[in-house]
Amino acid sequence: SKRGLKRSHISETLHAFILSTIKIVDYVFLILIVMSVLGIPTTSLITAVGTAGVAIGLALKDSLSNFASGVLLLANAPFKDGDFVDIGGQSGVVTQIGLMNTTLKTLDNRHIVVPNTVAKSTIINYSTEKLRRLDLNFAILGKGDPQVAIDLIQSVLEEEKDRILEEPEKPFLRLTGFSAEGNATLTLRVWVKAENLWDLNYDLLQKIKRTFDRNTMVIITK
Repeated sequence: SKRGLKRSHISETLHAFILSTIKIVDYVFLILIVMSVLGIPTTSLITAVGTAGVAIGLALKDSLSNFASGVLLLANAPFKDGDFVDIGGQSGVVTQIGLMNTTLKTLDNRHIVVPNTVAKSTIINYSTEKLRRLDLNFAILGKGDPQVAIDLIQSVLEEEKDRILEEPEKPFLRLTGFSAEGNATLTLRVWVKAENLWDLNYDLLQKIKRTFDRNTMVIITK
């Protein structure tokens, strides 16, 4: 059974639990078989065990729910150690996945212990895909010419062409609307390697702001 589990895709954290459960079930069946062979009535014992199980289940309802969620979480494996995830609104790098809780390390170096009932919540795994799309929206304040703004942003994209990908789509930069105040809105979408996403995000914002300042145009992010 150990070899079978190692060859499976089931989390190693779940291996010990599965083996322990199988061992307990084996012992229960063995005891019942021995009692039956010795002529000892087993009906009353089974009834007592069932009643006790129901009572314990009701008393530990919340804990058992959390435990069951942990088993499902490990079996389905929506994330693994080292992935950057968002679980029920909490974001961080997964440092430990247990049967009861999952531990995250946030970007500001805090450790958050999240109950495994989050298996019922929305889980966003930012580490699954190797490529990510970076989306930025800008508003041009005043009477700035949208085409001039597009040309300025395009010059910044040219500087960053080593980190901007042409596949699966080429960079998208277009005028996409106007605000109630009449300010033009530009949308920029570029594909990047996942590990470059946040560095490129901040670098583009800084360089675009600097470029617009030099050309006496005012732009804000939306």
